[in-house]
Amino acid sequence: MKKLIIDTNLLVLFVVGSIDNGRQIKNSKKLREYSIKDFELLLEIMADFDEFYFTPYIAAETSNLLHRDLTGWVKDQIFEFLRILLTKTFKLIDANPEKDTKDYTFPIFGLTDNTFTHLVQDFMILTNDQDISITLMSIKPENVIYYKLIKELSKKF
Repeated sequence: MKKLIIDTNLLVLFVVGSIDNGRQIKNSKKLREYSIKDFELLLEIMADFDEFYFTPYIAAETSNLLHRDLTGWVKDQIFEFLRILLTKTFKLIDANPEKDTKDYTFPIFGLTDNTFTHLVQDFMILTNDQDISITLMSIKPENVIYYKLIKELSKKF
């Protein structure tokens, strides 16, 4: 069973892209560096996985970023989609603050990303964050998908 955790910024892209056939990506203040092509690439990556997971930290960050982004009917649809993802589609990984704040990496990466340093043993991690990608690759490289690298490689083919 291939299990994937999607980091916050890419989860925001997934949620916003899933509304209105991706047309709201261009209206999002949080997604200025992304396009519909990025959303399509994200969907291609996700297609290789059977199960999707999130931590309470990812859920909180995602919700907070989305809350301050789009408005009106789009915001309503985004939050309905997010609610369904978090309650019916994705699976929750329980928080363990003692473990999640352990090690010298906690003040470097913060709570959400530091959690990945132990989750990478059992889950694939999809992230667009270079710093955490490098650290995770030093732990278990086969379980790290660095989105920016995949994006650059996809341009060459």
